[in-house]
Amino acid sequence: MATIREEFRSAGLDPGLNEDSSLGVDKAWATWWKSIRSHQESAVWRYSVAVVLVSIALGARLLLEPLVGPNLRFLFVALAILLAGRFGGLLPSLIAAALSVICAWYFFLDPEFSFALKGPQELLALAVFSSAAILVALLGCQFYDSMKTKTLSEERLRLATETAHVGIADLDLASGQIVYNEEGYRIMCRPAGSIRSISDALGLVHPDDRGRTNSLMAQLMDPAGDGRAHDEIRIVCPDGEIRWVAWNSQAVFRPTASGRLPVRSIGAFMDITDRKLAEDRLRALAGQLLTAQEEERSRIARELHDDVTQRLAVLGMRVDEARRDQDPANHDNRMRALHDDILNVTEHVRNLSHAYHSSDFEITGLPAALESHCREFSEHSGIPTQFSARDLPASIPREVSIVLYRTAQEALHNVLKHSGAKNATVLLAGVQTDDRNPSLSLTVIDDGKGFLIDDVRNGSGLGLLGIEERTRRVNGTLSISSIPGEGTRVQVVVPLPEDE
Repeated sequence: MATIREEFRSAGLDPGLNEDSSLGVDKAWATWWKSIRSHQESAVWRYSVAVVLVSIALGARLLLEPLVGPNLRFLFVALAILLAGRFGGLLPSLIAAALSVICAWYFFLDPEFSFALKGPQELLALAVFSSAAILVALLGCQFYDSMKTKTLSEERLRLATETAHVGIADLDLASGQIVYNEEGYRIMCRPAGSIRSISDALGLVHPDDRGRTNSLMAQLMDPAGDGRAHDEIRIVCPDGEIRWVAWNSQAVFRPTASGRLPVRSIGAFMDITDRKLAEDRLRALAGQLLTAQEEERSRIARELHDDVTQRLAVLGMRVDEARRDQDPANHDNRMRALHDDILNVTEHVRNLSHAYHSSDFEITGLPAALESHCREFSEHSGIPTQFSARDLPASIPREVSIVLYRTAQEALHNVLKHSGAKNATVLLAGVQTDDRNPSLSLTVIDDGKGFLIDDVRNGSGLGLLGIEERTRRVNGTLSISSIPGEGTRVQVVVPLPEDE
C-alpha cells in the first residue's frame, strides 16, 4: 500500500485518507437534496414552486432593471420556466410559461403595466416569447423526466441490493474516501457514515485476513494487472461477532504520461456467514459419518469374528467328532445336538441381520413390525415398552414405513442409552392435518430424565440428524419436546400420497 500512496503523491494526488475531509459537507448536501426529491412527489409543492419561481424572476427583473436595461428582459422568466420544468414536470412548467407570458405582456411590452399592445411589433414579440416559453417548458420537462428516471433507477438499484443483501463500496483513491450503501453498513455491522476511509475499512478485517487483503488491494490497483480482485474474509463486529464476507472489486484507471493510474474502485460484497457455518457443519458431519461408518464396520467385524465365527468353529469341531465317532448308539444324539447348534447359529445370524435391516414391515406390515420391535426392546433392555396403533390407513407406502421404523429404532435406542427411563410408549396413528390429505404420525414417549433441546442440537450425535434427514426425504415434520426431569416426546408426522 505504501508504494501505491507514493505513486499518487508523485502524480500530485493525495491519498492521505484524512479524517477531517469534506464528508460532513457532502452528507449535509445529500440530505438536503434527498429532502428536495422527496417533496417533488407532492403536486401542491410542484405547482407552488412554479408560481414562486416566476414571482422571484419577475421581482429580480424589476429590481435589476436599472442595471441590465431592456436587453435581458425575458431571460429571468425563461430561467424560471426552465427550473419549474426541472423540479415540477410538464404541467407546472406550462403554468410557469403561461404566468411568464402574462407578466411579460403586462410589465415588459409597450405600454408597460398594461395589457394593451402598442402595435404589431409588440404582438409579434409576445407571440415569439410565448413560443419560446413553451419550448423552454418542454426542455425543463425533459430534465425533470431524465432526473425522475435516474431517481427511479437509483431506487430500483437500492431495493435490488437490499433485497439481494448486497453491499456496495465506492472508493475514491485520490481522496481516500470510501462510501457504502445502507446494506453495506449493515453487513459491516457499523452505523451509517462511520466508515470514512480505506484505513477504517481495513481496520474491520480480522487480523489473520488483513495481510492477504492488503496484498489483494495492491493487486487490484496494479496498472499491469486486470484491475480485479475477490476474496472471502472475516469481519470483526463491535460485539466480537465474526462475519464472513465475500467481496469482488473492479478498479478504474486513468491514462497518464507514465502509464495507467488507478483512481477509483467499485466493489460488491455479501454476508456469507450462514453459508460458511453450514459448510463447517457439513465438513464436521462428513467426518462424523466416516467415523461412524468405520465404527459400524468394526462392530460388525467383531460380531462376526467373536461370535458367529466362534459358533461356526465349534460347530465344525462337533461335525468332525461325529464323523470320527463310529458308535451307532451315539449317532442320533450327535445329529440332534448338531441340529440344535445349527438352529442357534441361524437364529443369531438372523437377529444380527434384523438389527441392521428389518424386513418385518415388508412382510407383516409396519404396525406388526413396530409391535415386534417394542416387544424385543422390552425383553433386551428391561424397559417396559407399550405399543398401540389407531386410525391407520389400509396401506402404508414402503418408504414411509422405513422412515417411521428407523425413527422408532433410533428413538428407543436413545431411551435406553440416555434417558434412564422406567417406561416407554410408541404410538402409531393416522391423523388429519390442515392439508386435505391424511398423514401418519409416530410418537415415542419416555418418562426419563429429559434434556435441553439446544444441547442436543449443538452436540455431535448423528441420531437426531439421521431422523431429521429421513423425515425431510418424505416431506415430513419432526418435533421434539423434552423437559429435564420429566421425560421426552419425539413425534414424526408424514403426509400420505393421495392414492393411499
